[in-house]
Amino acid sequence: MVCNDNLRALVIGGNPPEEVLQEVRMALVAEFHELSEDALSSSLNNRARQVTLCKVQILGLTLATRLLAEGSVREALGYLNKNGIRVVSAPENEEGWKRLAGKIEAKIRALKVKIREAVKQYSAMLDKEKGGKYTPKDFNDQLVLLSKHAGFRLTVDISLAEYAGYLKDYKNALKYGKYDK
Repeated sequence: MVCNDNLRALVIGGNPPEEVLQEVRMALVAEFHELSEDALSSSLNNRARQVTLCKVQILGLTLATRLLAEGSVREALGYLNKNGIRVVSAPENEEGWKRLAGKIEAKIRALKVKIREAVKQYSAMLDKEKGGKYTPKDFNDQLVLLSKHAGFRLTVDISLAEYAGYLKDYKNALKYGKYDK
């Protein structure tokens, strides 16, 4: 929205992979919608949370695997049991370890499928809404609305942080009935 969907324009140094840029875009759009408080925003935020939760679970399973490899079996088994992989005790033979590794890999694959599905749903929701992209006109329309609320004219050279602050103030005013229409 602010950078016409060119997130590389916001990069100060380095060359982040496209996946990281898409995650940042997803986070920015989710925050934009959260501050706007509409039905679409709720759905988009739920998808973003689902992706984040799955990624954290994958990291946790990866960490549990490393803990098992280093001999910290009790901590790893505790995590695995809390996350749907039932293990009563450490496997006693190689076959048992292979079975446990297979269960962990299957869980990680299932989480990756959930991530792909959530991202696909997220993109589909955005595509339904105005072709999936916010235009400078959308940004300007919100600036006009925020200017009326703030009582002075906001210009397009506003920073993203200032913009978010004004949106949050406007949202709170609407929430608590302090806005004169």
